[in-house]
Formats: sequence, C-alpha cells, structure tokens
Amino acid sequence: MSQTFKQTFITAHDREMESIARLFKMVPVNVDLMNYKPHEKSMVMHDLVKHLQQTELYFVRGLLTNVWDMESVKWYVGKHEPMIDQLMANHREAMGMLDEISNDDLLERQVELSYMTGSLADILFHNLDHIGHHRTQLFYYLKFLEEPVDSRSIWGEKYPV
Repeated sequence: MSQTFKQTFITAHDREMESIARLFKMVPVNVDLMNYKPHEKSMVMHDLVKHLQQTELYFVRGLLTNVWDMESVKWYVGKHEPMIDQLMANHREAMGMLDEISNDDLLERQVELSYMTGSLADILFHNLDHIGHHRTQLFYYLKFLEEPVDSRSIWGEKYPV
C-alpha cells in the first residue's frame, strides 16, 4: 500500500529533524563559539540553533490554530542532549498537530499569508525548505569552525561522502 501525501510529508519532516539533530551533536558549547557568525549579517550560532528548534512548531501551530507566538515555543541552547531533546519534543508536538488533520485537508485547504498563498501542503513544504536552508547554514558554520562535518553529518552513515 502506498503512503498518503500526509505520511510522505511527515516522513520528510522526520528526516529533516534527524539531520538537524546529527548536526546539533557537533555544535560547540563554548560560549565564545556560540556567538560565532561567519558574516556581519549572519545570525550568531546560538540564535540559529534556537531558530531551528522553534521554526517547525511555530509554523505548524500558526497555520493550524492561527496562534503565531514564537516566544511560546520552547528552546534550549547549551549541552548537546538537551538541545536535541528540545528539537525533537517540538517536532513531536508539530507532527501530532498535523496528525489531527486529514490528507485531503492538507492538500485542499487554502492558506493566505502576507508573502504566499497556496494549499496547506504548499505552505508547509515552503516552511520545510526554510528549515532546510537553516540546517545547511548550520552545516557551514560548523565547516567554517573546522568541525569534521561532511554529507554523513546531515544524512547519516548510510550515505557515502
């Protein structure tokens, strides 16, 4: 039996959060390095980690409940395991909210935001792209800091370098 669009979508989010968690294991917990940014217009690493933890739940909650409150989304920046735990707790909450809507609703409900109009699925995929952009940003922060990152750092050991 083939997956529904919603199941495929949730699987894509699961993979994205797993890849971010792998990178979080490499984030330096040194305060000076948490303030690192490669360019004056870039976020500092601390804020990037926080943003990666918050964005998925903030966006799903906003789209499904019309509550757009980033400050209510929990975050933690510091030791590796609590950072990963918070990322995954927010992810589970977001996916739980998506689990409550039907596959048809995901595909057919129209959403209008200030910068984009489309189906709920279109908007959520746009957000997944946004998260992927920031995952890649974190990858390059780590690369610039000479951490041993490569494609396996994002996609796991089963993928060759």
